Parts: sequence; C-alpha cells; structure tokens
Amino acid sequence: MGLSLILNPVSSVRYFEFDFVKKNLGGNPNGLTILDVSSPYLFGIYTAINYPASKYLYVNADVAEIRNLHKLTRLIGLAAPTYQAMEGNAVKLSYSEGYFDAVISISVIEHVDGVDDGKAMAEMWRVLKVGGTLNLTFMVAKNYEEEFRKESQYNLPVAQTGGEYFFQRFYDKESVQRRLLDAIDNFEIIDQKIWGEKENGFFKAYEKRWMNNGLSETVKDPAYMHQYFDAYEDFDGLQGIGIMCIALRKR
Repeated sequence: MGLSLILNPVSSVRYFEFDFVKKNLGGNPNGLTILDVSSPYLFGIYTAINYPASKYLYVNADVAEIRNLHKLTRLIGLAAPTYQAMEGNAVKLSYSEGYFDAVISISVIEHVDGVDDGKAMAEMWRVLKVGGTLNLTFMVAKNYEEEFRKESQYNLPVAQTGGEYFFQRFYDKESVQRRLLDAIDNFEIIDQKIWGEKENGFFKAYEKRWMNNGLSETVKDPAYMHQYFDAYEDFDGLQGIGIMCIALRKR
C-alpha cells in the first residue's frame, strides 16, 4: 500500500474530481462540519490534516474498509473530532436534518444499485444545512448504460443479473435529472464540469489493462488523463465515457 501511494497517490479521474471538490469547499474549510459519503478516503485525510479546525465525518457501509481506515488514521495520528470514520449506509444516514455544512460523495452514487441512488441523494440532501453545498461526482456517458462484473467489487450485498454483479451505471443527461436531481428540491447548481475521453473506447480499454496489470498501469494515470481526456460543456459533446462533477447549494 505504501509503495502504491508513493507511485500513484491519485488514480484515474480522481485528478479531476478531487480538484473540483476542493475548490467548491472554499479556500479555507476550517470550521465546517463535513460529511463524506464513501469517497476514496485520501481526499478526506488530506482535508482533515490541512484544515484541522474542520470536523470531517466519513461513512462507508463496507465494514472492512472502515477497519482499514481506522488502522491508517491511528498510524498517522488523525483522530476525532477533526476526523472520524464509521460504518454508515448512504440510503439511511443516522444524522439529523440540516446537520452538515457540506456533504461530499466522490464517485460513489453510480455504484449504488437498484433505485437506491435516488434514496441516497435524498438522504445526503436531508442532512445538509440550508446554504450548505453537496459536492457530487459520478460517471457519465452520452447514452445511459449499466456495467456488471463477474465478481462483486465491494464487501456489500449487490444485485445480480444473469449471474453477474451490478458494478456501476453511466448516467446520461436524462438520468442525471430523473434519478438524482428530481430526488431533491430547493437547490441551485453553483458549479458543474464534465471531463470525458477524447476518443470513445479509451477508458474501457484502460480499465481492462488496469485489472490485468495493476500498479504498472495506474502509474501512467496522470499522463493518460492529460492526453486522452478533455473538458466538455455538456453531454452533447461527449465522445464516450466521462466524469461529471456538480456542486449544489441548498436554498
């Protein structure tokens, strides 16, 4: 783990996602109470270390992931109230309405199977204060599709179709509205970005190489993202698969 973090501290589209969310937390998130719903945990650790006056709460339904995170935070001396990791389900958060100044969920909601992505969206919105921001990122494509894999990728119960496990969905413009934005109300979009592959098919070919080659492939991520991805104004310009980042303020 140590070597992989040194050689490849941020993987793939995280370069776009982390930068977007960091910017939309504001220049100095000290003093904020932040909920992170199952994002790649490097972002939360970075934020808590650099802004120790913030209160950063991380939840994940994967108990094994939480155990590993507890070991890591003990090792680096990161503790509550600055940072706290606990088991929690995105579709039934254990916090009161309007508890958090900001909610973050990086590349998670597309992995929530069934119709629970809308439920997770509503729950994250419920626990957010009026005036607070929800920073959300997820995979997109010009045409909606779902991806299934032969093995479950997480330590969670996942629906099966034809003997394969649901892995993720790629939202199109219509499903972003219907499945995510229609689950909440009283919001304004304060920032929105789409980064997508320049040539359709690159990302799926990359994923296959990554699953076969591991670290020797992912260390190339910075070069890949620079060379093969570009910013798009909207879904119409997308060539294939992309990542959408959206910041919503609760009114």
